[in-house]
Amino acid sequence: MKLFKIFSTTLAVSMFETNVAAAGFNCKGVIFTSDHIVGVMNLVFVLQLGSIDGYPKPYMPSPRAKGCAGCLEFPLSDTQKIWRGGPVKYRAVFGPLRDTVNVFSDIDGGQECVSA
Repeated sequence: MKLFKIFSTTLAVSMFETNVAAAGFNCKGVIFTSDHIVGVMNLVFVLQLGSIDGYPKPYMPSPRAKGCAGCLEFPLSDTQKIWRGGPVKYRAVFGPLRDTVNVFSDIDGGQECVSA
């Protein structure tokens, strides 16, 4: 069972890296590389919820949006370093299987950033 869990986690990360490898995210000129996104994702899934200034935390979309059961959100630093606290300008939302990611700009009222 433990071997299956390790295999499935490795497979999910591998699939995610393949999907994101060709593209990062562009938030109106602020670029988040795929390497940075994958690094943040790997960190998010090993941290305890709320361990860095309240993050990572379960993703709670606006009341009008559909939920994302098991999704986690974490702020992104526009310096391509791991966010350690302070104002939140950009957020990444990771799917529970590490197979999807969306990046949002809080500067633009939660506008979704585009794949670069």
